[in-house]
Amino acid sequence: MRIAALTLFVVALGGCQGPASVHPGAEGARCGRSGDARCADGLYCQHKVVPAGEHADPAVCRARPTICPEIYQPICGEDGNVYSNACKAAAAGVNQAFVTACPGMMREAPPTPPRGG
Repeated sequence: MRIAALTLFVVALGGCQGPASVHPGAEGARCGRSGDARCADGLYCQHKVVPAGEHADPAVCRARPTICPEIYQPICGEDGNVYSNACKAAAAGVNQAFVTACPGMMREAPPTPPRGG
């Protein structure tokens, strides 16, 4: 009877899902702060772009895109390079710093090397 009640309680809470069940460095884990684990291979630490002075949600490990559209909407990466769109920056493991090309710079990012080879 106690086991059935405990099982019902766990199921009612949504199982064992949530931030506590995400392994450090795995997809969905917090990253980018002191003491946080580095993201695993194939992932990058995704930060949200917010206007200055606003609070941003914690960064989380996300999978790097493997296919990106060929749409030219230049953004400035946190590395100071201009990427043709946000997807291409994410594929390179770089966060977006500005929604436009980098101020005072028009340096194109190097091509993203193929993974696994």
